Amino acid sequence: MNWFLAAFAGTLGGCHSGVVMHTVAAPPAVLPGGWTAAEARDHSATLGIPPGWRVGVDAGNTGLADMLKGIGTQSPQMPGESDPGGNPQMQDIAQRAAESDKKDQETAWANLESKRIYLQVLNGSRPIPGEKRTRFYLKHTKGDGPVYTGQAIDVERKAWAFPPHPTEAKLPIGTALRFQSDDSLRDGATLHQISYVILDGADTYTLRFVTEEDGQVISSIADGVAQSLRIKAAKP
Repeated sequence: MNWFLAAFAGTLGGCHSGVVMHTVAAPPAVLPGGWTAAEARDHSATLGIPPGWRVGVDAGNTGLADMLKGIGTQSPQMPGESDPGGNPQMQDIAQRAAESDKKDQETAWANLESKRIYLQVLNGSRPIPGEKRTRFYLKHTKGDGPVYTGQAIDVERKAWAFPPHPTEAKLPIGTALRFQSDDSLRDGATLHQISYVILDGADTYTLRFVTEEDGQVISSIADGVAQSLRIKAAKP
């Protein structure tokens, strides 16, 4: 019985059934043109970000402060012409907007980190009212002891309305459990999710993609992002 079949046996035989997996060292990821690299805030991992996506949180008025600052540097007599003196009142408003934006984002990041999410990447498109932003994120959970595949499957399936069975995904850092499902929401929308669960001894890394838009938005990038994932050696 290979590890993948043992994982399913683990769901029937208790959370300490299955096998214990470890990641392996892999060369640095070679990213496609236009992609950028990002590091988790706990410095545990890196991955690639496709064009049109950015690291961030859906909080604050990102860009508003810069716009107000731009207005503040325009001459009140001749719009469109630069004025070295600027508009002190608008510059003050821009400064306060920037400080408020920074505080909102710090609060949002702290909330994510309380859920062990140390990297979140947002899609550039704006959701329609009532929809959450299309995103993917990396969650890093440290366990008290070895995590077995059966236990990991049980934990991950609790995050789904209609728990799917995992498939095997080969990554440069090792083998992952891959989950994918489309769930109908009460408001008539469809929630598309794809997740990769990577086990490294007592640590669990969950890379999850979520959208209420066309599922192609995440399915077109999920494997490429997962292939770019690199786990760093634990720090003392």
